[in-house]
Amino acid sequence: MVAYVGTYKNGMKVGTSKGWHSNGRLKAIGFYKNGDKVGTWKEWYSNGRLKSIDFYKKGEKSGVHKEWYENGKLKELGFYKNGEKNGCWKSWNEKGLLIEEANYEFDKLNGTWKCWYENGQLKEEGFYSSNKKMQRWKYWHENGMLKEEGLYHLNRKSGCWKSWNANGELESEWCYDGGTKLSKSEYKKRIKKYQNMSLIPIQ
Repeated sequence: MVAYVGTYKNGMKVGTSKGWHSNGRLKAIGFYKNGDKVGTWKEWYSNGRLKSIDFYKKGEKSGVHKEWYENGKLKELGFYKNGEKNGCWKSWNEKGLLIEEANYEFDKLNGTWKCWYENGQLKEEGFYSSNKKMQRWKYWHENGMLKEEGLYHLNRKSGCWKSWNANGELESEWCYDGGTKLSKSEYKKRIKKYQNMSLIPIQ
């Protein structure tokens, strides 16, 4: 059973709030003002190791966010502004290896994105705009060989894509138009058709 201690004033939480694990170890501590979380809040695992640190302003997370695994290794590092993720966020596995790096703006993925295999090898690299995949994306096999490469537009594959096996041998080459998969020859015909249409004068 988890126990909490705090103070109420006019029906709202105020002052220091504390919580404990069933083994008696401190679980959380923070401060309320007029019912809203403010200032530094900390959480701990039942083994006594620090779990997370967050900063609050008028009840919303604002500032650096840090989170750790139960073994003490850093799990996540990022920044909140008015309760929304902003800037660069990083995540690590329990061994301490970086597994994800993302950029946020107003709680949406915006900018470069990278993720890694558990062995530290780069797995994916690309770009997001308002939570949608855009521009060039690359994918790798766990042995470091390039697996797939191509363009995205609004979360849909676009243009010509290539894929390779783990030995580096080209396996396939396909093209996409509006998310529709086409052979390279079909794609060239369609692009040529679009180009010809663009040459038709507007009356």
